Amino acid sequence: MTYREHRLSGYFQDPGRPDNFCLGPGMTGNACQNVRRALRYLNVDLVDSDIYDICVYDAILELQRREGHEHKDGLTGRGTRALLVRTLLRGGGERVFSQMTYPKGQAFPRVFVSYAKEDQGSAEHVVDFLIEHGVELWVDYRSLQPGEKWPSSIEYAISSSRYFLALLSRCALNKRGVVQSEFKTALSIADQYPDKEIFVIPARLEECDVSDTRFAELQYFDLFPNPDEGLSRLVDFLAENWS
Repeated sequence: MTYREHRLSGYFQDPGRPDNFCLGPGMTGNACQNVRRALRYLNVDLVDSDIYDICVYDAILELQRREGHEHKDGLTGRGTRALLVRTLLRGGGERVFSQMTYPKGQAFPRVFVSYAKEDQGSAEHVVDFLIEHGVELWVDYRSLQPGEKWPSSIEYAISSSRYFLALLSRCALNKRGVVQSEFKTALSIADQYPDKEIFVIPARLEECDVSDTRFAELQYFDLFPNPDEGLSRLVDFLAENWS
C-alpha cells in the first residue's frame, strides 16, 4: 500500500483505537459512516447513517469474498480498510473521499493558493484537482466571505495554513499588486521555519525565470506541459508530510 493509500485508509479507522482494531456491528461514528458511504458508492443499497449494522457487516463480507480477501469476517480492520481504498480508487478515483469526513481531522494539511488574476483559469484547474484529491485549500475566490476585509483575511489565512503554494508565471513574478503582497507575507513567515522545513512551494504555470531572489533558493516544480502529473506529485508530498 502506498503512503497515499495508507492516508486514505484512515477514513475507515476509529482515531481513538489502535491500528489493528476492527470496526464491527454495533459501533458508531464517522469511520462507520464512511464505510457505509464507501459501500453506497460501490452500489450497495444502504441509507446514510453512522451505524455499523448487520447490513454493513453483510456488505463487507460480500466484498471480502468477491475480492478474494484474506479475512472473510464482515469486519473492517487494517486489511479491509486497504481493500476499500483500492476498490474505491479503481472504481472512481479519490473524488469519492470528498463525500466523507476524515475522523482524525484532516487527511491533508491546509494549503494557501496564491496566483495572479491573469492566471485564474490555470489556478482553477489546480484548485479543482487538489479539492478532488481531498486537499483543504484557501483560495480567494472560494474562501473570502462577503463583507470580509480581504487584506487582513488573506494575511491571517497565509499564516494559519501549513503550506503556501505560489503559482508562478511571467505575470505573477513581474506585476505589481496583491500577488506580490502575498509572496512577501509568505516568505516572511517561511523565515520563522527551521531551514529543513518547507512552507513556500513554488510551482511554475509556464516557462518563466525564477532566479528572483525571493525564490532562487527554493526548489520549484512545473505544472506544464502536463499539469496533472505535477499535481499528483504535490498530492503525494502533502500526504507524506502530514501527521
